[in-house]
Amino acid sequence: MPNTLFVVDDSATMRRVFELTFAGEDVTVVTHDGADGVVAKVKEARPQAVIVDVALGGQKAGYDVVRTLRSEAGLGAAPIYLLYSEHSPLDETAARACGAVGAIVKPFETQVLIDKVRQALAAGARGTVTATTGNVTAPFGNPQATPAPIGAIPPAPARPAETAAFTAPRPGGLLGTTPAKAPTAPTPVARPATPLSLIHI
Repeated sequence: MPNTLFVVDDSATMRRVFELTFAGEDVTVVTHDGADGVVAKVKEARPQAVIVDVALGGQKAGYDVVRTLRSEAGLGAAPIYLLYSEHSPLDETAARACGAVGAIVKPFETQVLIDKVRQALAAGARGTVTATTGNVTAPFGNPQATPAPIGAIPPAPARPAETAAFTAPRPGGLLGTTPAKAPTAPTPVARPATPLSLIHI
């Protein structure tokens, strides 16, 4: 029996994108265009996972829709994700408060979205979708740092910068230098004797 993904988005284009994305998958996509009538539609569809756009009708009504679905639609602990974009950024505090388990940012990579939705459906109430590349993040916040592989040698700690030591002045020289030597007179160079010219008288 195929799983059902319920998508709430006021953009007909985005609703169509979700339908086409999962057309060849064992996932039935049911879409709705806004907050009105969403509870009745969800009760009818009985989805295993829900995605709600943050900005429904140009406002951040998505949080209210999630809150309403949590309290009135009989979803239990089914995972609900918020859909957001650069123009409608995610309010993480509001997202946590309304009962969403994670978020997906637009635009998204099709295959990554499919993989993550399948992971969410398999995880069910746990909603254990991990953050990864492809702009899908869940749970909220930055992903955990990737642990170093077993047997990897950790990088050596950075050496503190060495500070130059102060050297007291030495007599006759600059700071920290060897005293200057007194100049010596140049050694005279021996010149060959000039031969005498013989004068014939």
